[in-house]
Amino acid sequence: MWKKGKSFIIIILSIFLVFLFDGFCSKSKISNSNILFDEILKSTKSTVQECDVTASFETSSNGESMCQTIFKTLSQKKDYSINITQNREMYRIEFNKKNENGYIQSIKYGKYNIITIDIDELVNRNKLDDLKTRIKDSLKDEEESVKYFECIKARLADYETIGKCNSQVLKLLRSYNIYDVDTVDLGNGYTSTAYTGLCNNVTKINNKLIDFNYSVCRYYSGSYMIIATPEIIKTY
Repeated sequence: MWKKGKSFIIIILSIFLVFLFDGFCSKSKISNSNILFDEILKSTKSTVQECDVTASFETSSNGESMCQTIFKTLSQKKDYSINITQNREMYRIEFNKKNENGYIQSIKYGKYNIITIDIDELVNRNKLDDLKTRIKDSLKDEEESVKYFECIKARLADYETIGKCNSQVLKLLRSYNIYDVDTVDLGNGYTSTAYTGLCNNVTKINNKLIDFNYSVCRYYSGSYMIIATPEIIKTY
């Protein structure tokens, strides 16, 4: 009797370990959100049109000087057109060139200044890592406190594939053991949020941890997908 019970316990433990190992292997296929973005683009056969990275942090340093220092590093070997606006509460440098635009901004918040850096590039491939590296290189002294928001806009291959594309993304997420996905029907598409555990920047929506957000929508100009971490913060 004891031998049968022992065998049963061993079988149950073996099954549990198989599922545990399988889950670990699936998760280990993607080590960061950028790889997940690439997998989504590949599975949906979407074409990248735009990449955007925004960074934000608090500082007690002078906001105007901070913005100028950051811009000096970012603009090396770049021929930007610039526009500066300022008042008692805000200092902002806007910069642009052929396929790239962005801004560096300081806004007073009590005893601190909120610094925001945004770079947006019109491009046909995933350049989030490149954009993020450029911002990181200009913020070496502030790196620990910086929050990053990364976003890709891509065009779907087929105008009519909104539902199919959404199903493909959900299927891909499940293959990486990401099941807790909330999806909202927008009428002209869908928007979904999830917690993947792949991102350092995590936000809360309705008391739920969120680090991934995507939308698929159809417009007169075509069908598009927006992929972002931890959430979509820009209007496209």
